[in-house]
Amino acid sequence: MEILHDVIKSANKDEVKKFVALLETMCDDDVSILQMTGLSEEQLKKLSSRDRVKLDSILKMLFSSSHKLFLGTIDYLYRTNYREEYLNGELKSDQISFLPTEFVRDTIDFTFIRADIILKIKDSIYQIEIQTSHDNMAIRLVRYGIEVAISNWEVNPETNIYKITLPEQAVIYLSDNKTKKYSNDYEMWYKNEKVCTVEVPELRLWEIDTDDVMENKLYNLLPVLIFNYRKKLLTIKPENREELKQEFIGKVNEILRQLDKINTTIEDRDAGIIIAVLGELMEYFDKEFFDGQISEEGVTKMTFSQQIMGYIEDIENAKKECDGVKNKLQQAEEDRKNMVLNMINKSMDTKLISEITGLSVGEIEKIAKK
Repeated sequence: MEILHDVIKSANKDEVKKFVALLETMCDDDVSILQMTGLSEEQLKKLSSRDRVKLDSILKMLFSSSHKLFLGTIDYLYRTNYREEYLNGELKSDQISFLPTEFVRDTIDFTFIRADIILKIKDSIYQIEIQTSHDNMAIRLVRYGIEVAISNWEVNPETNIYKITLPEQAVIYLSDNKTKKYSNDYEMWYKNEKVCTVEVPELRLWEIDTDDVMENKLYNLLPVLIFNYRKKLLTIKPENREELKQEFIGKVNEILRQLDKINTTIEDRDAGIIIAVLGELMEYFDKEFFDGQISEEGVTKMTFSQQIMGYIEDIENAKKECDGVKNKLQQAEEDRKNMVLNMINKSMDTKLISEITGLSVGEIEKIAKK
């Protein structure tokens, strides 16, 4: 064990990080990893990818919502008009599908790369990467793009040649904690000539607020607006975070108020997804920066319990309203049958009764037999 500790001490950071990531796939707790590596808890925290993996899965939930919720974000990134097309029926649900995001590379150790979100709308393929830091990732985008293109190859019927189509790519940056040296756009060259420039639009979350989200219908990004606090919290000493904690909680409540405003324009499950993601992110911030104080104070439970109960109440009211309408329709149907019976008892002609009530002759005869 001591020999392993010495090896880890002499290894570079990237090598140790990969080794820790491997151990995390095999160990459910950090105690075993600390014993095997000889790292301190603080060192392991910096090298760990557990939170990163959890954040990835949380953020991907935002695109598992209804099409009404996330198509506005697609339109914003790629300058399309899919949301309006979907609402007016021009774009159908079966024309929107999510594609696999994990690609195994045929190497000696079968390494794999994993993209965040890949979806196909009509005949176009879109790839979205969600990054917690504002770093350079053009090379990774090239790798992703080529793997996606190969996975979706086809033969051009006009030339009978393989057709490899790169996806349209975009990046959503959650936090501005690094300085980018290069653009995420990249050039494709062949025989010393530039074939094309691939432009990669990006959305910088710290540059928008709730008003921007509502105006541009970026509804599925509402919960991640609280990531704007990550950089601030990283630069403030723990003992000075109380004021920012109250501001953070205020932001959460503001997001919930905005959710109320769009409640009638989205699907019922969308509200649940937004609340779930917001709750998970709030728990992450509470653990990472506030030592569980928010949870201890009951703010999380109160905020999300109230919100969920509000939606349950809305659903119950809607059900009662539907039941009321159903009862009225049943009563109206009964009244019409009684009217038909009165007409039959007065020996009125069946065809005349049909013209007056809108019922068919067969329906009238059926009522008469009963």
